[in-house]
Amino acid sequence: MKKILKIGLVVLAVTMMVTSFYNFRTEAKTKNKVTYTLKKGTLTIKGKGNMPKKMVFKGNKKIKKVVIKNGVTSINKSAFENCKNLEVLNFKTVESIGSHAFKWCTSLKDVEFGKNLKSIGAAAFAYCEEFPSEITLPGGFESIG
Repeated sequence: MKKILKIGLVVLAVTMMVTSFYNFRTEAKTKNKVTYTLKKGTLTIKGKGNMPKKMVFKGNKKIKKVVIKNGVTSINKSAFENCKNLEVLNFKTVESIGSHAFKWCTSLKDVEFGKNLKSIGAAAFAYCEEFPSEITLPGGFESIG
């Protein structure tokens, strides 16, 4: 009987530890959650950390403006590729832009790079016909392509 009670207590203790670890990991993931809303042509991305890899808006014709709020640190590869009506891009805390992120955004003409930007992937702004001919990159910029 004592042996069964000891085994039961060990199982209970292990279960409590696993449950606590799972809850801690779930809370940690929730804190870094990046979400978006699209209202009247303005796509707003907010949260903390990198954009989830599944967050891609390829070919979306409803997007006219993208605002990436403070806390979001990256823009995915091909995230906005072929969004032909996208005209305005505004972000402050983004550190990296993936390759082809804005490729074929033919209407993109107003771009405001944040001071945290360090790298731009290959062809990130390829075929952006309205893209400004002169841009200012932040002082800590590291690489293009």
